[in-house]
Amino acid sequence: DDAVPEPAESVVLTLASSSTYALDPAVAKRSARVDILDNEPVVSVAALDPSAAETKTGEPPDTGLFRISRQRGTGDLRVSFALSGTAKWGTDYVLRANGVTLATTAVTVPENPGYVDVEVVPLDDAVAEGPETAVLSLSAGPAYAVGPDKSATVTIASNKPVVSVAAFDPTAAETSAGVPADKGVFRISQTGAAGNLLVPFKLSGTAKLGTDYTLRVGGAPLAATSVTVPLVPGYVDIELVPVDDALPEAPETAILTL
Repeated sequence: DDAVPEPAESVVLTLASSSTYALDPAVAKRSARVDILDNEPVVSVAALDPSAAETKTGEPPDTGLFRISRQRGTGDLRVSFALSGTAKWGTDYVLRANGVTLATTAVTVPENPGYVDVEVVPLDDAVAEGPETAVLSLSAGPAYAVGPDKSATVTIASNKPVVSVAAFDPTAAETSAGVPADKGVFRISQTGAAGNLLVPFKLSGTAKLGTDYTLRVGGAPLAATSVTVPLVPGYVDIELVPVDDALPEAPETAILTL
């Protein structure tokens, strides 16, 4: 008993060849293995509930859940861990164990039932953002060994609207007077909003607004670089209408950036 917490180890005995005997023709019978199990505790972590979400004030929290478990050993065991991921501890979420908010990155794992649950409680930070991750990784300790399941992830969804844009029709062309316009179409979409959402955007590219093209929404000219995306159907189409400027020129681009 070396008093060193460590994973299971193994000893393999392999027979050597000799002129005084022949090895068994079955390769599996030429060696044997004995596994040595440690008697110090081994700890692991899993995401029992890998999904969490921000909620508004007054709404029940939508928490995620890590479970830190132990095998073997007696008495309470203090286990340390590190936090990483795109979400920030204290800004995007807090951790709770047994209903108490954790102030340090360590928890006590009791002998019985052999685990402790750590809740990930998202904070409504009023910042519009995509899903973020909270990663809990077990740290080495003098009183235990870390098993192969040493890291787990909880994903935190934002309760703010998320917007996106796509070129629904990425090709447009100038046409002569009297010929129907060959238009391009941008589609701006939103999810998660409670109602209509005003979305600003920027225009760039080699083509110039007002000189090489105009924008229209619902058949009406769009003068501002913002548009209202309705709750239903959750998107708005912006038509790009080329202007026939009578100048011979190479293809030009119009880029809409949210």
